[in-house]
Amino acid sequence: GTTEGRAIQIAKQGLLPGKEAGNTLSNEIFLSDTEEYAKSYADRKGGAKGVILRVSKTPEIIADINTGLKGDFKTTKGILPKNIEIKTQYGWKKLTEFYKL
Repeated sequence: GTTEGRAIQIAKQGLLPGKEAGNTLSNEIFLSDTEEYAKSYADRKGGAKGVILRVSKTPEIIADINTGLKGDFKTTKGILPKNIEIKTQYGWKKLTEFYKL
């Protein structure tokens, strides 16, 4: 989950590992396999404008053993916009099609 503004940026650039995205604390992208957790994160970050994104699992996406929680994943590889979907009231849509980029 993320904010709507960040989702628009992701639609243009894709999901970038931390340092490429300006995060100096980590060089990873963190993911969850539960929609409920993604929604709670989106709500915390975006409030009424929080959105849920999903990606297909690839070999580069591995379990995040540092959290100790089942369903937490991470990757150090970027994820292209064409491989990301957004949850809408009508179901899942390609992120780039939803924002018409």
